[in-house]
Amino acid sequence: MREYETTFIVQPEISDEGVQALCERLDATLAKQGAIRLLYDDQGRRRMAYEIRHFQKGRYILLMYLDKGTVVPEVERVLRLDDSVLRFLTVQAKDEVVDIEARKAEAAELERLREQR
Repeated sequence: MREYETTFIVQPEISDEGVQALCERLDATLAKQGAIRLLYDDQGRRRMAYEIRHFQKGRYILLMYLDKGTVVPEVERVLRLDDSVLRFLTVQAKDEVVDIEARKAEAAELERLREQR
């Protein structure tokens, strides 16, 4: 399996519930395709380098997951159809993840540390 990172920017005025609903839709897409979600990292609101759709700020969210590559178009389709998403980018973080359970444990620890701060 390969590890992918999808970073997406949503409109800054979207509520936490709206972001949570989007994340749940992405989780459903990942589960339907058989991918393994590792973590979400909400990096908060930041000023963007340039204006997108008349927004100067955006809320950055990072999604990390494991898959063979078949789920990437579906994840991007869900993001493309959501009006609150300004931009998204998917990159392949690792070519081959051998020990999936160890990577899941590492991601869970990282998520726990980020929740503490």
